[in-house]
Amino acid sequence: MTADVCVVGAGPAGAAAAIALARTGARVVLIGSAKAPPAGTLELLSGHARHCLDILGLTGTVAARAPVCAATISRWGGADFAERAGILEPAGPGWVVDRHWLNPVFLTAARAAGVRHLPAQVTGAVRDGLGWTLHCADGAAVRRITAPRVIVASGRTGRVAARFGLPRTTGHRMVAMTAWLPGDPLSLGHRLLVDHGPGGWWYALGDTQGTSVVHCTDADLLRPGTWRAAARDVGWAETLRPARLPALRAAPTGRAVAATGPGVTLAGDAALAVDPLSGQGLTLALETALAAARDERGYGDWLAERTRAHARQSRAVYGLAGDTREFWRRRAVPG
Repeated sequence: MTADVCVVGAGPAGAAAAIALARTGARVVLIGSAKAPPAGTLELLSGHARHCLDILGLTGTVAARAPVCAATISRWGGADFAERAGILEPAGPGWVVDRHWLNPVFLTAARAAGVRHLPAQVTGAVRDGLGWTLHCADGAAVRRITAPRVIVASGRTGRVAARFGLPRTTGHRMVAMTAWLPGDPLSLGHRLLVDHGPGGWWYALGDTQGTSVVHCTDADLLRPGTWRAAARDVGWAETLRPARLPALRAAPTGRAVAATGPGVTLAGDAALAVDPLSGQGLTLALETALAAARDERGYGDWLAERTRAHARQSRAVYGLAGDTREFWRRRAVPG
């Protein structure tokens, strides 16, 4: 199989890049699993993402299904919670999205744009004078795809990016402990709650179906009973009784040592995985995807500036917490 561009990773970033490239007339193959995260995987899609959604023609689709995030309630460096209305955000309010339905929205749009989707895994990549040859495992079958250009949007782990000779650095090896509860047990009403404790920070976010409550900490700080102890520290979380144990997922921060190489470009979390605290992860993934598809030559400089900006933001926000314990001390210097 041949293509003008192969995009590796079928999440929102990969699908966004594939859509943008297909609209230029390129023959695009999108490689990656169509499996979506489980229902209740709630995230904030910030108002800054509106211009990306407009470009992709998906603003109406997302807005019709996702509640607007009305406000942020935070307790950061003080004893009391403060509320900021979403309409006061520089780009306006964002949306509460569930990745369970959002990922298929992007993938469906990619197919409608003429992108060929191959639900396979890249097991090898070889560079020659004509471009890249990708070896892909599709169940029991193994396929070869050749293309002069590849965009890798395969997520935070960096394993796939390394196959193309583009290693990445890891900042903080964070984990997110997530509990989903039906309804609105915290009476948030589509507001984002952010709080901090001695060993990490919390956020809670609800849509029309339920509420995700998440505790973020570093992997090496996990102990038996971490969730219960951290919940006691903030008080409000101690009152919650999730039906199942919180799910644990890796959420490491990191960046590509180099985001571009001969015929290959990294996008999404593969290029820059920011701290979930920024609330910009999904938005940044879409921005990097569209930038990589639009301007291959200028992409590296653009991404370097975005990386520096997010590092400054992260240090400033963590510094405002005013806590010197281990989790916070690590973030007093660039990570």
